[in-house]
Amino acid sequence: MALLYLMHIASIIVLGFYNEHRGGGSMSKNWWKAAGIRAIKTFAQVTAATIGAGAISPIHEIDWIYCLSISATAAVLSLLTSLGGLPEVEDDKKI
Repeated sequence: MALLYLMHIASIIVLGFYNEHRGGGSMSKNWWKAAGIRAIKTFAQVTAATIGAGAISPIHEIDWIYCLSISATAAVLSLLTSLGGLPEVEDDKKI
């Protein structure tokens, strides 16, 4: 599982440099901040949805490893999606 996440992080970095060199948005401090906020929001939303999907069972019966691994994967995918561009960074807004 850890190897999979390392591969995701490596792909984020590689795709980010590719995006920057082809004229896309740069991976500035503002970009990382905006992408991080989006990833955290995605993590929280997917966690809530996964818990909600298991709401018919008591809270102690929720498979927390499954719940958190799905949420972490969604957060990584959110970062990868952010490589396509972030409107709040492209408009040069302060975040």
